[in-house]
Amino acid sequence: MVRLTLIPKGVRTQPPATAEQIAAVAKRLGRSVPLPLSELWATSDGLASPEGAVVYSTEDLPERNETLEVEKYAPGYVAVGDDGGGRALLMVSSGDSAVWVDMGSMDPSTGVELTPPWLEWLEAGLPLQDAEAEREEPTHVDVYLEKKPEGGLRTLVLINKVLALDLGAKELLAAANQAPARLQRAAPFGKSLVRARKINAVEDCVRLRFVDSPRYVVDEHEREH
Repeated sequence: MVRLTLIPKGVRTQPPATAEQIAAVAKRLGRSVPLPLSELWATSDGLASPEGAVVYSTEDLPERNETLEVEKYAPGYVAVGDDGGGRALLMVSSGDSAVWVDMGSMDPSTGVELTPPWLEWLEAGLPLQDAEAEREEPTHVDVYLEKKPEGGLRTLVLINKVLALDLGAKELLAAANQAPARLQRAAPFGKSLVRARKINAVEDCVRLRFVDSPRYVVDEHEREH
């Protein structure tokens, strides 16, 4: 449970939400409210920092989720707040993990994990600096087939050759039908970057992700060596 006495002065708090208000939000969303958020609402119905970060109130949250089309673009998540600068904070409906995402895409896979953890973040006054930090460049990455190639088997054969996978046609087609599918684990980043660019120049269908963290995509278009 968040301790309001620890929240820095300047962060705007609200009177607690009622159980009826919280239940009304769940009914409008069509799913349960994340437990960490409902626990906050039982103490303060929303928060707002001087820097512009907010945790939505029971009144604002349903409308914000509808406007951002969270159910369409980030199923399984609830938008619980934003940074006042174009990024929304998504929280897993059935857990307490949260991630910052660009409102233009609402894609959790390209987001930045909330740090410090939710409760610490609240009691620290909703700081934004950690959310803005980029992930360090990796030494190794997982290589994913992001979507089934429109070029069909021809593109799959190219991927097989460029990545030196040595897979049969049936295995390639199975991976395509299960996309996004991991093709390589812990491959050297530099070599994988060159290979991904070569494949994506023909058809944009391969992504590099942090090892064993499929939520986080390495932006190969911005990495230069």
